[in-house]
Amino acid sequence: MFDGNKNKLTKKIAKVQFVLHDLSLYLDTHPRDAQAMRHYEFYHNKLSELNLEYERLYGAPKAFREGAWTWVDGPWPWEREANAD
Repeated sequence: MFDGNKNKLTKKIAKVQFVLHDLSLYLDTHPRDAQAMRHYEFYHNKLSELNLEYERLYGAPKAFREGAWTWVDGPWPWEREANAD
């Protein structure tokens, strides 16, 4: 079942994570840029809010739920079974 609201929220989270990553890279080379630091703090707080909203509506992200690591049970890309067509 497709949940459009969940998809929109997930996209918002991904966008804010991208902005934070980009700001982190910038601040690595411009650590005294006060405006960039304010932007970083704003988006860091925004990400916290979005994550709390996601957990309230949909529970913890899949990576933190029971059984989320079942991908390790299948063959690895370099194993013959994974490439048998």
